[in-house]
Amino acid sequence: MRRFLPAVTAALLGILVCAALAPASTGNETAAVEGGALPQTEGSGGGSRAYGVAFEYDLHPYEMSYGDTSTHYVTLRNTGTETDVITVNIASDRRPSSVQSFEWFANYCDESGLCHFGPWPYTLAPDETELIDVHVLDQIGTEEGRIVVTLTATSGGDPGQVATSHSGVFIETPSILLVDDDGGANDQTYMETAVEDAGYFSQVWDNDGDGIGDPCDSCPFRYRALLWTTGSGDATTITGAVETIWMDYLDAGGAMFLTSSDYLSSRGARSTFTDDYLHLDSWDDDVGGTVVTGVPGNAISDGMALTLLSTIPSSDDGIGNPSYPDDSFFDIFESP
Repeated sequence: MRRFLPAVTAALLGILVCAALAPASTGNETAAVEGGALPQTEGSGGGSRAYGVAFEYDLHPYEMSYGDTSTHYVTLRNTGTETDVITVNIASDRRPSSVQSFEWFANYCDESGLCHFGPWPYTLAPDETELIDVHVLDQIGTEEGRIVVTLTATSGGDPGQVATSHSGVFIETPSILLVDDDGGANDQTYMETAVEDAGYFSQVWDNDGDGIGDPCDSCPFRYRALLWTTGSGDATTITGAVETIWMDYLDAGGAMFLTSSDYLSSRGARSTFTDDYLHLDSWDDDVGGTVVTGVPGNAISDGMALTLLSTIPSSDDGIGNPSYPDDSFFDIFESP
C-alpha cells in the first residue's frame, strides 16, 4: 500500500522566486489550521433570522486505498431562532466520470445510527446540532481517481436558507499535485524527488504535454498541496487566467508552493495575485545570488546563513515588500 499524505508539513528552501502561499480569507473561514485541516463553516441565515442552517467541518482531502472506506464528519446546525425541519441530501461527483455509484459508494449516517442515500429530515431546535458521518466505500478496487461528496441542507421554514459541505476523497492516488510547467525540461524531477524522499507521492500535470488548463478541476477536490514549477524556463504560460486558478484554489483552502526563475519578469506588471496573495509592492528582474542570510532580530532567520546550490542557472527576480517588512526574513547576495 502506498503512503499518502496525512498532513502537509514542509520546510522548503527556494533557490528561485519562491512563495509558500496560504489561503486568502473569504469571511467564513477560521484562521486556525490544525493537522492540515481548515475548520470551515458553510451556511446561510442565522443571527436574528428565524431560519438558518450551517454545516461545520474540516476542509481537507482524504486519501484511501483500494477496497477501503473513508469516513469523515460534518456537523449540521440550526442557526435560526426558530425550531426548524432541515432536510439533508447527498450527491457525488466522480472522476473519472465512467466510475459508477456501485463502485464508489457514498452515503451518510446520523446520531441515531440510520444511514441514508438521499434526502432525510431533521427537526432541530435553535442552535441544536446533528453529527453526520459521511462514508465513501470502494467496493470494486480497480479504479483510481477522486470523488467529491456534497451534502446540502435546506431549511423547511425558509427554503432559501441552504448550506453545503464538500468532502474530497482520493482513491489510490495522491492528493499532492505537482504542475510541471518548465517547457519540456526536467526541473520538476527535483521536486518529485523531494516529495518521494519524504515518503509521499505526487501526481504530475505536464503543462507542456497535457496543455495549459485547470489542473485542479476548479478545485472542488481540494488537493492538499499544489506544487508549481517553471524551473529556469520561460514563465509566460503563467497568465492572468492561471493566476485565477491559483486564487480559486487558495480561496478554497488550499496550500501552494511556487518556484520559478522568471515568473515575475515574465508577468511584468502587478496583478491581484502579486498584490493580494504574494503581498508584493515591487520587484527587480534578474537579481541573482548564491547565499542568503537571516535578518538580524527576526524570530525565524536570525543567525542563519544558507548557501544556495542548484543545477539551474541563477536568474532570480528580486522582491521588495515595504508594506509587509516582517514577511521578508532573508537577505540575498552574491558570494565574493
